[in-house]
Amino acid sequence: MSSKPEGYRTHGVHFQDVEGELNGLGMFEGGALAQHSSVRAKPDKDGYVLTEYCDSCGTQNNITIPWSEVMFLANGVTPQGFRYDMGRLVIDLPCKQCAKYELHSAVTPDEAARWAKAAIAAGVLNIGQAQAWEAQAKSIRARMGG
Repeated sequence: MSSKPEGYRTHGVHFQDVEGELNGLGMFEGGALAQHSSVRAKPDKDGYVLTEYCDSCGTQNNITIPWSEVMFLANGVTPQGFRYDMGRLVIDLPCKQCAKYELHSAVTPDEAARWAKAAIAAGVLNIGQAQAWEAQAKSIRARMGG
């Protein structure tokens, strides 16, 4: 017989693995909340990979922003599929599991510039290709009056 209150059990399974994390704060504390509210990002050979979790079903989704788009973002050009919202460029994508549009990744031009700089320094992004995309982005901005 458990000393835990009846409502503490779900399908006969105790949450002993996270009891230490919760500290009595219930849904306002713990690993799931940290996972829900965070986006992890890392450079990859194909672009910058954002890992975030669907607000609807909790599935992990990896979103790759190609290096060409990172360079456009860094130079103030909004790639197709992105929208400008309060100083950030946002891409809304469906979850790969439930297909609901619950993924709302955002990046500022400064963040994209830092991503590109770090990727070049790490040898993940070819500097010549980065410079070509940068020149293309600047040309587009100039035509748009920016």
